[in-house]
Amino acid sequence: MEKWVGERQPDEPDGDGHVVGEGLAAVHGVMPRRLVGRLSAGTRCVLLATGLEVVSFELTPAGGAPRPQALVGLGELACVVWAPGLRRRALRWGAGDRVEVTGVVRRRFYRDRDGRTRSARELDVLTGRIARQASS
Repeated sequence: MEKWVGERQPDEPDGDGHVVGEGLAAVHGVMPRRLVGRLSAGTRCVLLATGLEVVSFELTPAGGAPRPQALVGLGELACVVWAPGLRRRALRWGAGDRVEVTGVVRRRFYRDRDGRTRSARELDVLTGRIARQASS
């Protein structure tokens, strides 16, 4: 079983009593991952063609931490936030901030402008917080 340093099991409470991905593994058959890293640029709000808004950002994982197989070879990881409350908080994060996020790694397939099928790995963020703000 792959395990991040300090990673909790999906239904195991953290030090504050919060449960990460409560029941998520049992219901959806996925394992939430905890990732700590720095934002390489600020967060941005993206309006999708469907009218939904999401917040996206690029996260550079902290050096030296072991990575799950799904993330090996990625320098930066695209992260997407769907939940409205977390989107509002994430929009206040800035370039260089050290953040801790928990989410599910997804592989998304799409067609580029030339009609070729492409894929991208993203982290669908379930929880997130600033671990340390960048110095101004």
